[in-house]
Amino acid sequence: MASNSSRQLPTWLRAVACLAVGIGAAGIIYLMLPQRELLPIVQGVQERSESPALCPWRDPKRDLRSLFPGADGYDTRVLVLSSLRTRILDALGPGGRLDENILQVYPVRKLGKPIGTVLVRRANGKYGAIEVVAGISPDKTIAGVVVQRHREAGESERLMSNSSWLSEFAGKSASSDFELGAGLPKPSSEAAASAEAVSRAVRSVLVEFTIGSEYGSLRDPDEL
Repeated sequence: MASNSSRQLPTWLRAVACLAVGIGAAGIIYLMLPQRELLPIVQGVQERSESPALCPWRDPKRDLRSLFPGADGYDTRVLVLSSLRTRILDALGPGGRLDENILQVYPVRKLGKPIGTVLVRRANGKYGAIEVVAGISPDKTIAGVVVQRHREAGESERLMSNSSWLSEFAGKSASSDFELGAGLPKPSSEAAASAEAVSRAVRSVLVEFTIGSEYGSLRDPDEL
């Protein structure tokens, strides 16, 4: 009868067998674990989940005809406002907000010369979002205001296309009175909430641009 020692496997063979058993067990455990979705890695993009998306300028050709007749082009630039937050919020006063650390601006030109700037801002109206486009003259006063998109109804809807009321913004600066019934005509009570949203949007974006262009500098979006 053979002894126990004579039936033992060689040391190297026992080591290989143990390794194979370990790898197999690890594979079984991995397959039993819940699998996580693999997410793509995106470089150079910062998450902006806590602040609203920048409002796009939807119809430049139409708005340029209205705000800067004769304009033949525009550029896309940004003002970085992060270092100017305190100054801007002080200028906006009680209830003022700065939701973005950058302001997208559109310098407008005619025959290669700058003739103004277009700013776009989204506000919360009575029935939904109101998107406002403001033309700013070189002296940082308002050249004109148009509403590019809204969901208002009734009196509020009519106010959004009321050129007479919108023309009251022309000539105002960041230090002007934007209060309804004082610096601006007060609409009907039904349209008051929508009018207030437009007024606040225009004033806030004008204040941001005035301070940003005075203490900052225009940058190409690709530089950010």
